[in-house]
Amino acid sequence: ATHQFADALVEQLLGVFAFRGVELWMTPLRGLDADDRSAAEQLRRVGACEGPPLRTVHLATADYEVGSIKLWRTPEAAENADDYRELVELSPWIAIALDNARSHTALKERVREQDAEIVLINDSLLTAERLSSIGTLA
Repeated sequence: ATHQFADALVEQLLGVFAFRGVELWMTPLRGLDADDRSAAEQLRRVGACEGPPLRTVHLATADYEVGSIKLWRTPEAAENADDYRELVELSPWIAIALDNARSHTALKERVREQDAEIVLINDSLLTAERLSSIGTLA
């Protein structure tokens, strides 16, 4: 879910807002220690991202920073303040959507891990039951 949302977001930034390069960075999930949260992960890098970015938009919810978007434009293209203003206005909603997608992905992974653990426990219980029944037959 996180990667699908990131792909759609980058597509819009390159197409609708006409940026020539986009980097999307995300901080680790909340609930981690502060030291672990300091290492941001580059989620996407698309287009021409040479040199310093024209703008960086911070993605934050009311509680914490989710990540950032770094944007590049061609030198010939005049900076469009409206594009940047619109993106800044949308940034809290983008942050919430990215955080929700990431939380959903993490939850699905946790459920998969717990399902695998349950299968192992069930197999162990079945084996113990079989061994117990062999002992009562003898």
